[in-house]
Amino acid sequence: MGVNKLRLILKLDPLVAQIIVVTNFNHFTTSDVRSAYLALKNDPYLEPNTAAVTSSTDYQQHLLAKLNHYKSELLLNIEETEAYKELYSEFPDLINGIQPQYNEARDNNTRILGKIRAIEGLLDQDKLLEKI
Repeated sequence: MGVNKLRLILKLDPLVAQIIVVTNFNHFTTSDVRSAYLALKNDPYLEPNTAAVTSSTDYQQHLLAKLNHYKSELLLNIEETEAYKELYSEFPDLINGIQPQYNEARDNNTRILGKIRAIEGLLDQDKLLEKI
C-alpha cells in the first residue's frame, strides 16, 4: 500500500510515514517505529513510555507476518531444489556445477524450516497461555 493511500486511511503523522517508507526499514515493529519517531521528533514533551505501547496482538501480528514470509521463501527454495534435480536428470554431466547449488538451496530450506518451527512454537505457546 502506498504512502498516499496510507495517509488517506489513517491520517498518519508525516514523520511516521517517512519512517515506514525508508527502503531498509523492513519487517518493523511498532516499537521500532516509536523509537525512530522519538529520535527524529526530538520533542522534550513526548513521553517515551506512553508513545506507541506494544500490545500482545502487535507482536502476534508481527510473528504471523514473519511466518508468512518464511513460508513463501520456503516454497521458492523447494522449487529451486526441484529445478536442480530436473537439470541433473537432463544433464548429468553438469553434476559439478549443479550439486553445490542444490546443497545450498537444501541447506536454506532447513534454516527456513527452523525459523518457521520457532515462530509456530511461539504462537502455539501463546494459544496455550490464553486457555489458562
